[in-house]
Amino acid sequence: MLKMAILNLPDVSSIEWHILAPEGTMPKTRLNIYLTQQQKEKLEKLSEKHGAPLSELVRRAIDFYLEKHK
Repeated sequence: MLKMAILNLPDVSSIEWHILAPEGTMPKTRLNIYLTQQQKEKLEKLSEKHGAPLSELVRRAIDFYLEKHK
């Protein structure tokens, strides 16, 4: 299991997400995942702390994991 605490994600609370990536500028594909209640709660706390959308935190975690395991 990927633990968010070890990711050392940068503070993104000052980023204005709607300006940085206006809707439709970055092609994405939808992926549905199942999280435990505990994972969801921890992710929501990180989202509030950093001021970033849940989806952005998940994408960053995936990017980090993929880079580390090339």
